[in-house]
Amino acid sequence: MELAFQAACGYPFYVPPDGAASVDFCGGQGEVLSVGLERLFVGTRKTGAEVALQFNLADGGSFVSGDGSCALTISSAEEHLFAGRFECTGVNNVAGGFPLNIDGTFRARMNVGGA
Repeated sequence: MELAFQAACGYPFYVPPDGAASVDFCGGQGEVLSVGLERLFVGTRKTGAEVALQFNLADGGSFVSGDGSCALTISSAEEHLFAGRFECTGVNNVAGGFPLNIDGTFRARMNVGGA
């Protein structure tokens, strides 16, 4: 499954490169991607203690990765743009069903200091 997220839900704000970040991205079909970072970075990292992803699909499915099943690449963490891609294999289904292979992109304009 491939998803593309072009807008952040709510009002994201810029976080300095050494700060924590949590951003929700809304997709065009009702899906939501939540990205949680212990520290903001540019580059690629596997999900784990410092990087977490959660997918909530339009059909009600919910999938969480904090176990290395996803690679998150952040290509931009500028004051006005947070963008990158994710590639996941065997992401855990919260309800205990089948795991999901999913990849895609995210991109959203950020507000400086929450303004």
